[in-house]
Amino acid sequence: MNIEFLKKLKQKLQIGNTRSIHLNAYPGNRAARLDLSDLAYLKQSLPNDFIRKLLNNSAFEFKFRIEPDDQPLRTFDTQASGIFEGGPAPEHSNTAVSPLPPQNKEKETKLNHISKRLSSIFYENEDTYLEHGIKTFGFGYPNLIYRTKSDPSKVISAPVFIWMLGLSRDKNEWIISRDEEQAISVNDVLLNYLEQDLSSTGFSKLNEEYLSDSVIDESEFNEIVNTLLSQISSAAVKISGEHEITPMLDKVNRVKHVQAGGNPSITYSGIFGLFKTPKEPLIRDIKSLISRAETLHFDKLEVPHYQDIKYSAVETDPTQERALKNLEKNSKLIIHGPPGTGKSQTLTAIIVNALFNKTKCLVVCEKRTALEVIRKNLTALGLGSLCGLIEDVNRDRKLIIDAVRDPKPAVKPVRRNILDTIFSETDGIIEEVNQNHRFYSKYLLNDMSWGDLVGKFIKDKDTGNHYLELYSLLKNAGIDFTSDNISELYNSTLNFIQKNRSLFKTVKSDLKTFSILDDSLFSARSAKDIVLELDSKIKHLLAQLNTVINKLTALHQNYSIALSSSYAEYNAAFNSDLNAIAGLYRSNCEINKKLFTGLNSWANFKLNLLSLLSGKYKQLKRDKNTILPQFYGLKKFRETGYIEFTISEIKDDLSEMEPQLEMIDQKLNNWYSGIEEFKAARLIEYTSVDYDKFAYSDPALLSEADVSADHILNAINDSGLFAADYKFETSAVKHKLDALCALDSILNIVVKDINSLYDYYYWRSDYLKCNETARKLIDELIELNTDNWKETADQYFIFNTLLAHESNIRLRDSSRFEEIQENLGKIKEFQLNIILDYWQRRQAESSDKFEDRTGINVNALYNKSRNSRFQKRNSLRKIIAADHELFTDHFPVMLTNPVVCSSLFEMREGLFDLVIFDEASQLRVEDIYAAKLRGKYRIVSGDENQMPPSNYFAASQLVIESDSMSEDEEEIEITTDPGNLADSESLLEFAIRRGYNEAFLDIHYRSKHPDLIDFSNAAFYNSRLNPMPPVKNYKALRYFNVCGIYNQAEGINKQEAEKVISSINELIDPEKGDNNPSIGVATFNILQRNYILDMVNFAANSSSAFAQKVSILMNKPSEPFFVKNLENIQGDERDIIIISTTFGKRADGSFLQNFGPINQEKGFRLLNVIVTRAKHMMIVCTSIPDEYIREYPTL
Repeated sequence: MNIEFLKKLKQKLQIGNTRSIHLNAYPGNRAARLDLSDLAYLKQSLPNDFIRKLLNNSAFEFKFRIEPDDQPLRTFDTQASGIFEGGPAPEHSNTAVSPLPPQNKEKETKLNHISKRLSSIFYENEDTYLEHGIKTFGFGYPNLIYRTKSDPSKVISAPVFIWMLGLSRDKNEWIISRDEEQAISVNDVLLNYLEQDLSSTGFSKLNEEYLSDSVIDESEFNEIVNTLLSQISSAAVKISGEHEITPMLDKVNRVKHVQAGGNPSITYSGIFGLFKTPKEPLIRDIKSLISRAETLHFDKLEVPHYQDIKYSAVETDPTQERALKNLEKNSKLIIHGPPGTGKSQTLTAIIVNALFNKTKCLVVCEKRTALEVIRKNLTALGLGSLCGLIEDVNRDRKLIIDAVRDPKPAVKPVRRNILDTIFSETDGIIEEVNQNHRFYSKYLLNDMSWGDLVGKFIKDKDTGNHYLELYSLLKNAGIDFTSDNISELYNSTLNFIQKNRSLFKTVKSDLKTFSILDDSLFSARSAKDIVLELDSKIKHLLAQLNTVINKLTALHQNYSIALSSSYAEYNAAFNSDLNAIAGLYRSNCEINKKLFTGLNSWANFKLNLLSLLSGKYKQLKRDKNTILPQFYGLKKFRETGYIEFTISEIKDDLSEMEPQLEMIDQKLNNWYSGIEEFKAARLIEYTSVDYDKFAYSDPALLSEADVSADHILNAINDSGLFAADYKFETSAVKHKLDALCALDSILNIVVKDINSLYDYYYWRSDYLKCNETARKLIDELIELNTDNWKETADQYFIFNTLLAHESNIRLRDSSRFEEIQENLGKIKEFQLNIILDYWQRRQAESSDKFEDRTGINVNALYNKSRNSRFQKRNSLRKIIAADHELFTDHFPVMLTNPVVCSSLFEMREGLFDLVIFDEASQLRVEDIYAAKLRGKYRIVSGDENQMPPSNYFAASQLVIESDSMSEDEEEIEITTDPGNLADSESLLEFAIRRGYNEAFLDIHYRSKHPDLIDFSNAAFYNSRLNPMPPVKNYKALRYFNVCGIYNQAEGINKQEAEKVISSINELIDPEKGDNNPSIGVATFNILQRNYILDMVNFAANSSSAFAQKVSILMNKPSEPFFVKNLENIQGDERDIIIISTTFGKRADGSFLQNFGPINQEKGFRLLNVIVTRAKHMMIVCTSIPDEYIREYPTL
């Protein structure tokens, strides 16, 4: 942090807001202020009587009645008037005031005005006490009129002295009181403002000597005021003499007063109102930080680890436990706690754990109610004696003193080693159980756990078994279904598949046609360009292809003819030779078979002899010599390869030839009878190299055609148009011809259907954008011919995910849970005893050290009254300054607000081990920054969807006329910069912007029926909260449109108020006593809140039966009845919350959708707060017209 940051914090603390009563005391239309001079309407002497009492008495009661003309009070019969049946409500005034006669309307109006202001002050004062533990009612007097140096157009009106007072009432009597304990101070806010405006220091503070008698008398009064005037300006006119009480001056009259009386000047004007604690201690701390900035570490402070043991005696749910364990590694933590999620329980667990780990905690919060909850939690655990709660340094002193002086009860000793053993054993069991829980609760696929996946798988199983076919084909497709990015892959794959399926429907019939195209065509090019290019290129290829096909066809036809001719010639020649041999053989056998066929020497001798004698035998001899060469000559017909046959050598007899001739003849006949099949086979097989050279005699033509086929195929492959290269499976001419013809047919179809390519282009382009897994699945889904692509792919993923995680399944062992519960019970008991034992021993040691060092008994320092050592009661500030370690050993848990923190504790970094901020959305950075630095570990607890700091809606402070603004409502502007951390809206926003580690509480406990939290959960928390299921079914929400009239001038809705009173009357049964539900009422503005409180009091005063019911509600233990507006209800909860939305149609029938602070920027937070206060039931009483409600969107 730099100096400029600290200076900005100082400026914001010093300047404040001119609407503040400290700097602008003019009451204007602010309901929670009353001009002293107004009391003269009751009795002329009342203002001066009050001043005399104030300046002359340290304790007094000042009483007055608002009862016009001393008329007796009229009784009001609540039943007869219809207050519980929706009848007319009493006039909006103090309920004890009887109406005046018509002739005195002006006085009646003024008295009503005074009564309303006093009521507003009273209710606000009580609310402040309930929330912060401090009553802030006081009186400011006299009034300093000062024209600012920095902006001469501004003239402030600020009280010089502030007396803190008491305010009470008894029906129609008001009592202003003071005792000696109530503070008197010079207006510190004014002094700081003067310092800033005049660039000066040393303005008068109230010397303690003046307060020795707890009163500022006349002479002291004059001395202090005149000193202040002279410090502002040496020319200022001093005061003296009688106090002439005058009304407070508005802006115009202040300017005139300065012009006439000088600058500055004093008026004897007084203001009753609510004076919040001045922030001088905070300013002092920031000044100290600025002066020592170079020596401070700020967020770079070295933080020693403290959390040796992570257990806490406080029961926590898993989200709360994570927040606790988060501190093991993080010294800066934000706990985001939506309504009812147990923020206080979590903080209590952290505090108990810190106490066990021997560390000290400072808990800072603006709201005493939040601090009380933490103290109550700790007290319930037996650790209340270690807590010190200080909201008021004077009032809370006695409790602190008594806590130190009173003896402490004995603690049952526990051996630490026993507890350590239980810790270790419990760690092991919890880790075992958690491992199983982590698996079952782990999101395996998106936000689906194992159980979710099994349920979904069973539910969707009826859609078919195509997922099993996919699994059979792909198995896990190489995917690691246990990886961290499986959900991302799952979602992207299903999205791709779903989109691709819708596109695929239009191209399914054309898939075969265009699937031959190369995918590179579909990237980074328009469909039109591709269509035009394809049409042109394919047509060009087709022209070349047709030329080659024609050439091959002609070749093939010629080759076929040549084969037919060759085969016929071959058959004829072969038959001719066979017939000649057979004829020669038969004719000679007829002459003399024995001599003709025999090849032995005797047969040859005999034939030779006969050939000499006969010409016939001579020819026979000649034929015998030629038949064998002719027979062996048949071998030439084997050279063509057409027929396979063998010719065996004739050795002994020519008759051996006869069966061979028959066999050859049979083969030739068989061959030629099947010549077409033979030819067809040869036509399929021939190539440019291996062809029938006996039949075909033009090899050059054959080779040329073959080369042309190869060339055109290469051209097609080289075109870049097709997904795969086309190849000839064989070199056969017929195969090439058929392949090219088939390709020609395919390409012609592409050209014919070219206009359908547009749809294919869009589908294929999308397909190519899919991840690899999606493409694999799409390919198989297309093959499976199923329409349920997404469903099948979804089941495929789920099936594989279940298979991948199957080994992690462990059966639940309830006995392990019982062991954990038993051990946690022991840990709680032992841990609490060890905490008390440790801190009591430390307190004793610290007390001994103090006495040894100073010689002073601790009881003497923590004195109840003056003693021999100290002449008066030591203030808490003095006690703590004497020995901070002694004090914090007695109170290792310090609960306080930012101002008290700065008042009591030294501005030292890391003074406490932990500093915890509760309700951080309501804490201003400038208020808590010094407190933050006092802690080593810094824990910020809050909810960014709940109330911002209380001055955030300053413009909506209670006014008499709700739709008007005071002329004095102008702010001293402080330039804000969204990028400047000092201008963060709250501590919570500051911590978020500083990057604190964050923990989120998600389990909602407050609402006993989910309907009570559903709206808030959906509207503000993205439905991340997990409410408890209802114990029984009942109607948790009730809605009544009472159609009331919104009184713009009064800022109230009487009909809604009547419905609220009626509802209270119906809900409470006196016979049930304490078993009645607790009730709270919430309104949309303070005026309605005040009016309902008036009506409750009026009805209770008028009806003993209703008074009994109110008494039951007011005496509910820890949850008394309240009526609050939406700006101060945060932190409260009741069994039943009744909401009065207040705004409705006006008397003229008009309706403005102006709902007060809710309409302002971030006003939704107030709505979130008000609708999340109910535990069992919420009742809405509204006057918002139904036609407007119907216009609002449904969540």
